[in-house]
Amino acid sequence: MAYVLSKDKHLHRTYKTQKHLFWIASGLGLGVFALWLLFIFAARRPEIGLVLACPVVSFCFLFFARSRYHALSILAAGIRGEKIALETLKKLDSEHWIVTDKKITYNGQTSELDFVVIGPTGVCIVECKHLLGKILADPEEKHWTQVKVSHSGVERTKTFYSPVKQVNTHLYRLKKVLQEEGISVHLDCAVFFPDPESQVIYQSKQEDTPVFWGEKGGQLLLSFIRKPRNPLTPQEVLKITEILHKH
Repeated sequence: MAYVLSKDKHLHRTYKTQKHLFWIASGLGLGVFALWLLFIFAARRPEIGLVLACPVVSFCFLFFARSRYHALSILAAGIRGEKIALETLKKLDSEHWIVTDKKITYNGQTSELDFVVIGPTGVCIVECKHLLGKILADPEEKHWTQVKVSHSGVERTKTFYSPVKQVNTHLYRLKKVLQEEGISVHLDCAVFFPDPESQVIYQSKQEDTPVFWGEKGGQLLLSFIRKPRNPLTPQEVLKITEILHKH
């Protein structure tokens, strides 16, 4: 089993923050609404300004709480996806190290890396996307399309930034960070949709960044990482792992 180094846990921190905001906004919204009811039914001569303002304020708080609830559902899906991906990557042997949720900065620009795998076959950045439905993907396009069908049969589409372009930006910045530390090695990258029900339509060439999905996606990702393309010595593996851990 591969060794795991986890430090930042960006998604977990963001989830906790959004959860606190949800409960605060919900409590304030319901509290203001209860105050409005008190003015209406208990006060003999309620202030007309308060009577009109309370519903508006309550609606604003509850609307904000609803938006936080939506954000929580997206973050929870991301956390589930990263958990599945990590369990997949841990199947690598003990010569590999997995650095998770790593934030790096180069030239004032920040990248949040889902996974960096360092082992005898090289260094590979894995971008994890936990999206359901059909994914229409093109390595040349900046945005991809997610198509989902609701329980009522209504088809919904949403565009999102290309994870291929995203992970290649991560690769560029990580390479520069390592070069500043005196390490010059070739880096690989890949995109992984961990949900077995994800269906990605991806027309790629051999030189394009690989994208893995479906029931066999995890196995194919591990095969890609295990393939010896840019071998590292045990000393190089430890050096790169230490740089990422302290950065």
